[in-house]
Amino acid sequence: MLFLHRPCTTSTPDLICLLFSSVLICHLLSSLPLSTPRSRSLTRIHAIVSAVEYCLSPSRSTDSTHRRNIDRSRPRPRPLPFHIPRLSLVTNKSVRSSIVLSCLKSSKAFPMWVLSTNRAELHEFASPEDIPDEYAILSHTWNNRPQDGPLEQSFKEVRKIQKRCAQDGRNPRDFVTEKIRRCCELAQKHGYKWVWIDTCCIDKTSSAELSEAINSMFRYYALAAICYGYLQDVNTEFVSLKDLENDRHSRNPYRQERYRSFGSSIWFQRGWTLQELIAPRFFIFLSSSWEIIGTKADFAELLEWHFGISAAMLRLQVSHTEFSIAQRMSWFQGRRTTRPEDEAYCLLRLFDIHMPTLYGEGRNAFRRLQEEIMKQSADTTLFAWRWSFTDSPERCLLAASPADFKVSWRKDEVVYTPPRRTQVPADTTANPSH
Repeated sequence: MLFLHRPCTTSTPDLICLLFSSVLICHLLSSLPLSTPRSRSLTRIHAIVSAVEYCLSPSRSTDSTHRRNIDRSRPRPRPLPFHIPRLSLVTNKSVRSSIVLSCLKSSKAFPMWVLSTNRAELHEFASPEDIPDEYAILSHTWNNRPQDGPLEQSFKEVRKIQKRCAQDGRNPRDFVTEKIRRCCELAQKHGYKWVWIDTCCIDKTSSAELSEAINSMFRYYALAAICYGYLQDVNTEFVSLKDLENDRHSRNPYRQERYRSFGSSIWFQRGWTLQELIAPRFFIFLSSSWEIIGTKADFAELLEWHFGISAAMLRLQVSHTEFSIAQRMSWFQGRRTTRPEDEAYCLLRLFDIHMPTLYGEGRNAFRRLQEEIMKQSADTTLFAWRWSFTDSPERCLLAASPADFKVSWRKDEVVYTPPRRTQVPADTTANPSH
């Protein structure tokens, strides 16, 4: 098999992981249609192997002579005040497996644009796995109105700045928006050469690239070394980690006004930031002045108290796939999107769904998402929703919006228990002669 060239000194957990990966690859390759062109098959095989090799990080090996050359030459980043868990060091098997499967299911090779942190120049790579060294990623809310702040710069605008500065011999980072510049500076300070920002790293004039980027968004955040969650309306001094720890063990935690202001940030009201919070293995919150507030693990209990999102999942102790369809849908409560189609598109990878985006279809996008979920899952909690518009004459088996899955209390959460298979004794089978 592809990975069995490693020496026999590999430990037992590594061998088990290699065997699992081999079986998984065989299963995925067997699903390829016989009519698939050879070039497309080879591209898919290469992408699958690259994804699995990335997840089976060489840091698992006890023999340093078998580490990748790229790890030897990679510069050491400046230390952060937090521990960054590598994907290979995620010990929970279900969490690790879900990340592996999420990468493999979207293994179609498609270009990815990233910014260089030292110059804010756009560079294109075949896939996230082909980016030399690790990359950072930004999660933020867009400024689409002048009253919200400087408007976001698009892919084409950044390219124009890049070309103009190349002629003048100037650094493009000095001419991009403050948000892009501060993000690049912070990532460079932490030792990263590349950063991905959705506003300027996706060519939205290409419908094909936009559709693939939306379907790959969860993957981009899951494979990033670090995710910066920029809260433009939260001050650094709102709470200290020491106060947060003390309040966690109090009788009535998180009822102070400062916690409510944190939970009412516009970042938590945006639909796209849900997957951007769940997917990364390391996530830090930044204040309006770009100072570190804390990690999502630090605020796990607070986020669970505010939004019902599992603290164990935010701490990477369990995978999001271990929660029922209805539970995952309920995490969307209190969030909104600019376009109705995005209510479905921002949830695609939470359910391991890949489907084309069709802007203009309106609420039908969420119906299509539920139909795709039904094709892949037997979880009947998909139908455990409450009609939001009681005075509407229209009724349907499927929900009209993820808001229909809203739960008011934890006791209302719908947990799915898979049915047990009935074992039929061999002697009870019908006799053909009768």
